[in-house]
Amino acid sequence: MTKKNFQIGKLSNCQIRRTANSTIRQFNNSTILIILLLALFTIAATQSRFDQVGHTLMCTCGCNEILLECNHVGCPNSDGMRLRLASMVKDGASTDAIYHDFIAEYGNIVVASPIGGGFNRVAWIMPFAVLFAGLIGVGVVAKRWHHPATTATNPLPVEDDLKLEPFRQQARNETEE
Repeated sequence: MTKKNFQIGKLSNCQIRRTANSTIRQFNNSTILIILLLALFTIAATQSRFDQVGHTLMCTCGCNEILLECNHVGCPNSDGMRLRLASMVKDGASTDAIYHDFIAEYGNIVVASPIGGGFNRVAWIMPFAVLFAGLIGVGVVAKRWHHPATTATNPLPVEDDLKLEPFRQQARNETEE
C-alpha cells in the first residue's frame, strides 16, 4: 500500500462513488418520507373535516340521530347522505356549500346546529331567552310575596287621629272593666 491511500482527505474513486450513492439514497428516502407524511396529513385533514361537518348534520330517516352516529339497521338515508358528504369533502367543497346543498335537498331539518345568522339564530336563541326571562319573573314575584310592601305606620292625617282619640279611650276603658 502506498502512502497516498492513508492520507486524510484523500478518497479513492470507489469510496467517492459509495459516498455519492449514499447521499442520493438518503435524499430519495427523505423525499419519499416527506411525500408520505404530506399524504397522511391530507387524509387526516379530510377525515377530520368529514367528521366535523358530519356531526353537524342530522339523519333524515326520523331517528333524530346525528348523521355520523345513525346506527339503526337498514337506515334508508344515512348511507347515501354519508357517501354524498364524503364526495363533497373529497372534491373540496366549502362547509357552507355542503350545508346549502344538504338544506336544498333535505330541508332545514338536516341541520343539527345553527348556521349563519338572521332568523335561524333567533330561532335557536329565543327559547333560552324566554326561559331566562320567565325565571327572572318568577324570582321577582316570589320576592314580592315573601316581603310584602310596607305600609305607612300612620296613614291618617293628624286631625283625623285627634278625632279618633275619644273612641280609643272608650275602648281602653271598656276592656279594663
